Amino acid sequence: MVRDEAPTEGLWPHWTAIDPAGPRVCVSADEEIQRLLDSLLSALRAAGALLTLHVDANSGSIEIGRAGKLQLSDEDWATVGQLADGAGGGRRGARTGVEASDWIACLVNQRAWQVLRVPIGSRRGRSRVTLSLLFRNPSTSDRELVENMVKQLSPLVEGYFRLWQRSRVQAGGAVGMRSALDMVDMGILLLNKAGKVMFVNRAADAVLNDGDHVRLAGEVLIPTDLNDAVKLQVAVNHALAGNAVLATGRGHQRRAPILALRPERSERSLLLCIFPAAEPAVGPEDAALMIFMLDPNRDFDDQLQPVCKLYGLSPVETRLVCLITAGASLQQAASTMKIKEQTARSYLKMIFMKTETKRQADLVRLMLCSLVRTKGEVPLQVVE
Repeated sequence: MVRDEAPTEGLWPHWTAIDPAGPRVCVSADEEIQRLLDSLLSALRAAGALLTLHVDANSGSIEIGRAGKLQLSDEDWATVGQLADGAGGGRRGARTGVEASDWIACLVNQRAWQVLRVPIGSRRGRSRVTLSLLFRNPSTSDRELVENMVKQLSPLVEGYFRLWQRSRVQAGGAVGMRSALDMVDMGILLLNKAGKVMFVNRAADAVLNDGDHVRLAGEVLIPTDLNDAVKLQVAVNHALAGNAVLATGRGHQRRAPILALRPERSERSLLLCIFPAAEPAVGPEDAALMIFMLDPNRDFDDQLQPVCKLYGLSPVETRLVCLITAGASLQQAASTMKIKEQTARSYLKMIFMKTETKRQADLVRLMLCSLVRTKGEVPLQVVE
């Protein structure tokens, strides 16, 4: 199948699953890989090039990038990618010990092609990358010339893709870490060694957008109160000094400054805990500080309800627990619930029995220690 229009050259916007019938896999593309593909295409004088990732035997090929001016459809490229699944065939070079390149004939878009499959950085038990080079009618001497050039370029290309695979794994881990931090209901920020904010989770972003205690001006935290701004700057400088000492190798006891930022509108201050990173920050992309935001105005009712259900509390008992945990006295809780204080006391006795506590202080401590400190975007479901 031929496209009506010529395919766009340059960087493909995403990777796609190579199997047209299977699910489409989208991950971010690498501009450097596209440049490398274009350079290899020019150096080897191939008509087209396809780079594929092979995670395991069951998942098929994932396209990383393609190059060339061939008017091939996605299905045509998928045919080439499927051939890459068997690259090397398990054969290993006598000297290098890595899987060897091989030639294979294929029919793409009703035209015969010779494809040189080049396994790159293949490791047992690891994902591998395969480069498939398309040639129209290479002669025997052309094949030998291309194979020799591939051998010469292999050390450089394989070293590049080892780094690329390592970067890919680290990037995947970073995405998972960010998702985990975004699930936490506590505000978390990362600062570099210049004291500039380089990461903000969703909870911290909500606090900064509210602007009641602190705002973000560019990449710098600015408390709403001038005196608090001075205290925060001193605390950040102190924590940065603690991180910088780590680079010298000298012993230093890290300390975490904690301070309260006064609000403009709400009743309680916002607590900030500033921790120096455990590793010294070298470049501007390295985290030097971690800041945790604790908001005393936070309502924990949504997080308390699943905990109360785990202890078998009724909806009325759960409401009473939420009020007491929020700081209300038994009399105040009874008034809010529009019941008599004696009735509230009876409910409290049942709560003590179910939670195996004896005093309100013990009950509050149990509830606060049992909280799952996540945002309410994904509701907790009690497994009974």
